[in-house]
Amino acid sequence: DLERRALKKLGNAQLDGVNPIRIDGYEYGKNAPCYIGMGKNGEIRSSNYITNIFFFGKVQLFVYTYTLSLVGDYREEVLSEIYYKDICGFVTENKYAEFKDIAGKKFELPDRNLSILLKGEKLNYNLNCELTEITEQNILDLKSIVQAKIYKSF
Repeated sequence: DLERRALKKLGNAQLDGVNPIRIDGYEYGKNAPCYIGMGKNGEIRSSNYITNIFFFGKVQLFVYTYTLSLVGDYREEVLSEIYYKDICGFVTENKYAEFKDIAGKKFELPDRNLSILLKGEKLNYNLNCELTEITEQNILDLKSIVQAKIYKSF
């Protein structure tokens, strides 16, 4: 379970009891080569998968990102620690971009990202998932919780 794995990496970090927010989706070859195809239900899928889990600490946001290739040898695990006082805002982007898979086939696909704006820096997190009401609510909840913590830290 990725959440348990992330908690193990967090070690003795002081979390504040707010449930973590998890967003899973496809990764279309930015990190590792992949195959892209359309499922029977019309949903575009990729052989690369990415999970972002946002944990809320007392003074910082922890973001655990796990990327996995189902056909290759690629696995990446990143744990970011972002202090609330350094966060200036959020940007969610929904744009289309051209991706090419291992076979050279080109796809025009939605490329959704959540960016956390810091002073002079922008951290991007992949949101290439099916945008259900639950996912949309998770994104809104994430922004609300962090904004409340930012104002509380002043």
